[in-house]
Amino acid sequence: MLNELSHGQRERLCYIDFCLQYYGDIARSDLIQRFQMGLASSSRDFATYKEIAPDNLILKHETKRYHRTQKFKPLFAHSSDKALAEFAENNNFGNSLNSDQVVSSVSLINAQPEIIAAITRAMCSSSALKMKYASLSSGVSEREIVPHAFLNTGHRWHVRAFDRKSQEFRDFVCTRIIKTSEAKQNPKENELQTQDLEWQSQVTLQLVPHPNHKFPKAIELDYQMQNQQLELTLRVAEAKYLLRFWNVDVTAEHSNSPDLHHLWLKNTEELRHNNRLAQALSLALPTEQAVNQQRSTS
Repeated sequence: MLNELSHGQRERLCYIDFCLQYYGDIARSDLIQRFQMGLASSSRDFATYKEIAPDNLILKHETKRYHRTQKFKPLFAHSSDKALAEFAENNNFGNSLNSDQVVSSVSLINAQPEIIAAITRAMCSSSALKMKYASLSSGVSEREIVPHAFLNTGHRWHVRAFDRKSQEFRDFVCTRIIKTSEAKQNPKENELQTQDLEWQSQVTLQLVPHPNHKFPKAIELDYQMQNQQLELTLRVAEAKYLLRFWNVDVTAEHSNSPDLHHLWLKNTEELRHNNRLAQALSLALPTEQAVNQQRSTS
């Protein structure tokens, strides 16, 4: 029945469902305030919701609010991460929680809107972009790029692009782009997203609690592991940042400190057999080990 409803009504029913799941109750006035609608329309929405999920809510006349029942089963999938983000950002879903009850981490890195807008326009029009970029390794320089995707590393946003200076696909930190302008030369075939091997290729990571940690169960719960393992298949371009962001121990012998590295990459040895992949994920063996391995296979 949900598929037969208009987009607007599904959105309102989703709001009712969300409030019941996370707040435990909702009134018609909440729906009216949220969507700037009339009393009759809000009553119809509650009637529709009750028709679809009669066991989810009950009206208590003394409070004039609909309350969640013990038999409640959500009609919509509500991400807990998105819910917490909504609570932290101006409480967009309602007023049941205040700023003293939901505190998010302070963001220290925020890209300029005009820079993001310029990159987005270039991606949408499949065009190249000139930019002045500040690098930690080489300082400020002029570059021409062909951007094709945004990538959030966990700490900040990067733009994935073909770099005409180095003649390879690279990630550029959005906050380090000082200014942009249109490039005259249109993208060539080798500069397009379809030619970005790290973007087009996928890799499977097998993450487990660090074998040397005393309390692996806590780690299993943190990452919602199944059978003491979390298996992820994702782009190579994304995987390298995931390993870094979550401080995963990628040594084959899990030799790093379990207090600093809660996760271990179980299939490190397997991934190292692919030299290109090992280099992209920073899994390459130390020089001495690499030499010994080369001698043993020659």
